[in-house]
Amino acid sequence: MKCKMTIFLIIIFIFAFAFNYGYSSNLTDNKKRLEDLSIQKQQTQRKLSENYQKQQSVKKELLDIDKQLSETQKELIENQRKLYSIEQKISDTQKELDIAQKRYDSRKSLYKERIRAIYMSGDAGYIEVLLGSKNFIDFISRLDNIKKLMAFDIRFLNEMKNTKNLIAKKEEVLKEEKNNLQYVTAQVEERKKRIQVAMVSRSGVLRDLERQQKKYEEDLEDLETASKQVMDIIRSQTGSTNTNNSNVKYTDGKLVWPVPGYYSISSPFGYRIHPVYKTKKLHTGIDIPAPYGTIGVAAGDGTVIYAGWISGYGNSVIIDHGGGISTLYAHNSSILVSKGKSVKKGEPVVKLGSTGLVTGVNLHFEVRINGTPVDPEPYVR
Repeated sequence: MKCKMTIFLIIIFIFAFAFNYGYSSNLTDNKKRLEDLSIQKQQTQRKLSENYQKQQSVKKELLDIDKQLSETQKELIENQRKLYSIEQKISDTQKELDIAQKRYDSRKSLYKERIRAIYMSGDAGYIEVLLGSKNFIDFISRLDNIKKLMAFDIRFLNEMKNTKNLIAKKEEVLKEEKNNLQYVTAQVEERKKRIQVAMVSRSGVLRDLERQQKKYEEDLEDLETASKQVMDIIRSQTGSTNTNNSNVKYTDGKLVWPVPGYYSISSPFGYRIHPVYKTKKLHTGIDIPAPYGTIGVAAGDGTVIYAGWISGYGNSVIIDHGGGISTLYAHNSSILVSKGKSVKKGEPVVKLGSTGLVTGVNLHFEVRINGTPVDPEPYVR
């Protein structure tokens, strides 16, 4: 009988041990899975943050490219205007040259006729004109007129020749200007084509980044859903709804303002249009703008339970104040404390910056109760 009882107790012990071991193993597996999911979330958030920074860089490049394209287009329009003006001047100059040439040809033809007539008649031509004088005064007058006529013809021909040469030089200069301007315009056109190619290329990169961002956001949502499911499993297994395992009890009363000297809030707690994703999301804290490098202090006594990078939040610090209350300080340029350090109310913990998904320098400050974000203002005002 005693033997049977002993065997029965041994079986119960083995069963209980196996059950507890299985329960413990299952709980450990779930905690490991939760840790893995947390790492995946951080990795995805980091990728999302890097994607955002790349998008901002590409957008800036596109703005610069668009500016270059606009300036190039203005330069082309101005060059076309100059070309049109030069072509008009060349046309007007050609007309002047044609008129001068006709006058020169006409006068030259008349002069040749006179010379031919004089040559055909020999000296008698001039002698007859002079002998036809009525008196001596008329003779002198006719001789003077003959001299003046010949001198005028020669002078006019020389003047017309000089005028034609000047107009021809003017036309040559204008044509040279036109050739130079056409060369410059061709270069500007080529530059415009290169800029357009660059714009198409960078626009394609931006579209790819936007598609990748959407994929990361979907992955992050899936990971968050899975993380919540695993957390629910762990809570049901441990019979706890409070994941804060700190033994510190918060007894310090009201929290202090985390950025001394800077009391404005650029974005309050609550739902808003996200400045990066342009979607409606819960803003889980308050944003306090201040100059780069401004000191952020601990809002109360407590223990630093996290000090490092959180994708989206950038350089961050989380302080456990006990009693389920914790505070978070995000987007910092540098961190002044380490994990496990005990801090006092008002002690410097960070320097403000713009790391993570943020559009400017500020401190993103959160108050959480048992991990759930609440409006920080009633705790620090």
